[in-house]
Amino acid sequence: MHEMSYVNRVVNLAFEIVKENKLRHVKELQIEVGAMAGIVPELMEKCYRQAVAGTVLEGSKLTMTPKAVTAKCDDCGTTYEPNRGNDYCCPNCKSHKSQIIGGRKVVLEQLLGD
Repeated sequence: MHEMSYVNRVVNLAFEIVKENKLRHVKELQIEVGAMAGIVPELMEKCYRQAVAGTVLEGSKLTMTPKAVTAKCDDCGTTYEPNRGNDYCCPNCKSHKSQIIGGRKVVLEQLLGD
């Protein structure tokens, strides 16, 4: 269950933000979840609840926003979302040579607290 490792990273970052900003309460953690991260939202939520129990984050809402996979064409430099509709190739030059540049990570986007 790799969800716990993602949760631990996000929660540790949140604790740093809480400490730096002397927050007393956290209402919500907003994270971006890449499509290639392989996250099961229900497991992520369960792991989050376990990781924050008894902390300033307990009771906070975890909001997960999906992030599509993005690629950059090696031939023409176009950035695009590879999918069945474009046969996973560049929509500009039809090349199959590309590098994945987004949609692999879980990122802490925002922490709402007081």
